[in-house]
Amino acid sequence: MELKKFKKIYIEITNVCNLNCSFCYASNRQPGFMPLTLFAEVIKKTHKHTNYICLHVKGEPLIHPQLSDMLDICREYKLRVVLVTNGTLLADKGEMLLAKSALRQINISLHCFQEIKSSENKNNYIKEVIAFTKKAILQSDKTISLRFWNVKNESQNNYQDNQTILYEIEKEFAPGIDLMHKIEPRKGLQLHERLYINSDYEFSWPSLTSNYDKTEGTCYGLRYQIAVLCDGTVIPCCLDAEGIINLGNINDNELQQIFNSDKAQKIYNGFLNTTRIEPLCRKCRFIEKFN
Repeated sequence: MELKKFKKIYIEITNVCNLNCSFCYASNRQPGFMPLTLFAEVIKKTHKHTNYICLHVKGEPLIHPQLSDMLDICREYKLRVVLVTNGTLLADKGEMLLAKSALRQINISLHCFQEIKSSENKNNYIKEVIAFTKKAILQSDKTISLRFWNVKNESQNNYQDNQTILYEIEKEFAPGIDLMHKIEPRKGLQLHERLYINSDYEFSWPSLTSNYDKTEGTCYGLRYQIAVLCDGTVIPCCLDAEGIINLGNINDNELQQIFNSDKAQKIYNGFLNTTRIEPLCRKCRFIEKFN
């Protein structure tokens, strides 16, 4: 089967993070950083199959020592990069990010704010995120998405935990707008030409030990997206934190060969027929967001 373009390909350049957030799945994989040589090979083998690279699966991409070089490689292949970060390293890495033409969008996961321990560090975090965001929208062409993916139910009180940082965003970018009562889960709110707040319900990472189990449903995996872990393992989507659905390694095969494998095709055709083939897919609640 001829491999058409994916809307995006996720590349995990590291599965190491500088935080240990309670809401984030604690992977048992060996901690690692994708070597620059492997990243170049991944881009070489994937660039014809997408226009967008998303630096995300597990880990904090800003801690990778060769991130700057990786963004330059993406520029050479005319790829557009979306980067997901917890925002704690923007004071150190922000200038570099804004200088990279391949980088189009930066998603800042503000729900990590409650995981930061000291009041001083919390205040510094807010100041650094605000300063970076302001510079990004005034001095660059980058789009910034400020994310609050920690809503637990329909109650507006869910945003109480976010009140401090929402107030600072409001003062700087949305004076006169009560963001606490304006934002809604799964609905983006535009504050500027290239600045958005996005809120969503907290979700559980799929796990084989979960009691949840459904065979019906379709997914974007292998249809609109695919992911490559930091060791080159190819998986159908960005929620397979352990690399359980191993489709092969991009070190050894072209992406077309991996996609045409029996395992990948069974998953792909299953989703086309609203059937979850893999056990991990049957445990995944994220499907409920778009089914």
